[in-house]
Amino acid sequence: MSPIDNDGGGTDRSSERGIRRMAYGVLIPELPGLTLTDPVHRFIECGGRAVLLGESRDEYLARRMSDQRRMSETAHDVAALTHRLGEVAGRDVVVAMDQEIAGINRLHDIVGTRPSRDAFLAMSTDEITRTAASVGAEMVALGVTMNFAPVLDVMTGPNGWLDGRAFGPDVDEVVRVGTAFVRGMVKAGVIVTAKHFPGHRGATHDPAVTVGVVEPNADGLERDLLPFRSVIDAGVPAIMLGPTIITAVDPDRPSSRSAKCVSLLRGDLGFTGLVVTDDLNSRSNARGDSVAVAAVDALRAGADLLLVTGQVGSDGDLDVVAEAIVAAVRSGDVPVERLTAAADRLDAATATRDRTVRSDQG
Repeated sequence: MSPIDNDGGGTDRSSERGIRRMAYGVLIPELPGLTLTDPVHRFIECGGRAVLLGESRDEYLARRMSDQRRMSETAHDVAALTHRLGEVAGRDVVVAMDQEIAGINRLHDIVGTRPSRDAFLAMSTDEITRTAASVGAEMVALGVTMNFAPVLDVMTGPNGWLDGRAFGPDVDEVVRVGTAFVRGMVKAGVIVTAKHFPGHRGATHDPAVTVGVVEPNADGLERDLLPFRSVIDAGVPAIMLGPTIITAVDPDRPSSRSAKCVSLLRGDLGFTGLVVTDDLNSRSNARGDSVAVAAVDALRAGADLLLVTGQVGSDGDLDVVAEAIVAAVRSGDVPVERLTAAADRLDAATATRDRTVRSDQG
């Protein structure tokens, strides 16, 4: 299949070409560095609209970018990449990253002064909002427009996946800190993405490498939902679904692939914004399925933006995933209205972000 000509999004969405462009447009692959790779270049040409600036597994576990990255990456490099992505796309591309401040800090020393986790949690609510707004404004100035943060999981024990990233066991404190963080990032014009819905109280496994489940009781689940209810009330534009099975919500499917989980978020909590999956390439999300199968599942379930990391962005794999979505739409397995709704929600999130930035600049 040859690359689809870039038309700036003007193709009729009901056409074969329009459906294929939307199939690429609901994916968000990972760039491991600040160089535009050939597969991601092609992905953008074919209709891709979002990219994650990722980190290595070692950096993820260390909660610290490598010395080599810290010495070599500059603000100019980030801005040049985001500008180049826009040139290829013929429009702004959503550029996402993990900029958690008190956790994974993808932009390391490129933006702001990073407080320690304890110092961050000791801040007043207003200080947290101001810090988040300041860092968010620096991100936006570099062309980074989406932040996969804050972590709203209420943790009750040690967990190598969330240690150093979650705000602790006190649900009231998670509500306070998370909501203040969201307000600051939204003020700066960032598509801030709260995670990992519906919460992972008592989780003991790392879903990136282990297939596991979380079994909260009903009371525990309701308390886990409180931070998400709070940030929804505060206007959070995006929420990321978790990567594993939460038995109290859906005992059969991981949250990122679960219609029951999306129904809880949209129905019970009333969320109308952008629903993002966690990494569909993680073992707990994939559960032995291909990324293409997981992506079709997630889209059918109601997710709008499908995260695929690691080597999925190489060797034509993104084409395979996009073609699986196209085939599912052709067969009626995924209604075309579901694909269009996903594309519309990304449009809405970016339009709201653009209005916020223009208002702030004015």
